[in-house]
Amino acid sequence: MSKKDFGSSRGAGAVGNRLAGRYAESRPDETSTSAPPAAEPPREKPRMVTRSWYLPAETAAHLTATADQLWRELPGTSKHEVLAALLEAGIAHSDDVRHRLSQTSQS
Repeated sequence: MSKKDFGSSRGAGAVGNRLAGRYAESRPDETSTSAPPAAEPPREKPRMVTRSWYLPAETAAHLTATADQLWRELPGTSKHEVLAALLEAGIAHSDDVRHRLSQTSQS
């Protein structure tokens, strides 16, 4: 079997050049005196883990509703950041939680 030679059409060179231009490395204008934008240092991704806790359905529903509301109000914030902030706020108030739980256990 031999390869067929279709020859080159008039527009093939222009089209080929256009397509090649899409994939060629772009070179900065040599007459440009502006400095390239400073590259941001790469962000270190936080170490993530998955946990599974049993919660009363009502508490889980409140947590979900609160997290969703905050997530909608704070564009650009991820849901894991919202949940982490809610948990950290609870941790910051652990004395209040201890007091509340001690009151319920004494009843």
